[in-house]
Amino acid sequence: MLNNRRRSKSLLDRESYGKSFISTKNVATVFNHFALHKLHYQILRTIYADEELALKLHYKSVCPIESRKECKDLMENTIDDNSLDKFTEEIKKRVNNVYKDLNFDE
Repeated sequence: MLNNRRRSKSLLDRESYGKSFISTKNVATVFNHFALHKLHYQILRTIYADEELALKLHYKSVCPIESRKECKDLMENTIDDNSLDKFTEEIKKRVNNVYKDLNFDE
């Protein structure tokens, strides 16, 4: 994760590939990150985070089949991504702690 420092420069439109935070108090069933059956009729809102606040990144070597139309641009039009840099030491510390807890050698 810390070695992957490139990401697509292109951002897809908001509705294309969302991630959701879903409350089990309000939703009965979920499919592919979206609420299918809501328990209360008044739950209608979808809130999108601005790209300055959050990006959804997939660390994959090939494009998913759903994005085949955009694949060439997504794979070739890339930029450096340093969004995890400020978390590097904490990530390493936590990973090493898990390794120790699992009795893995470093």
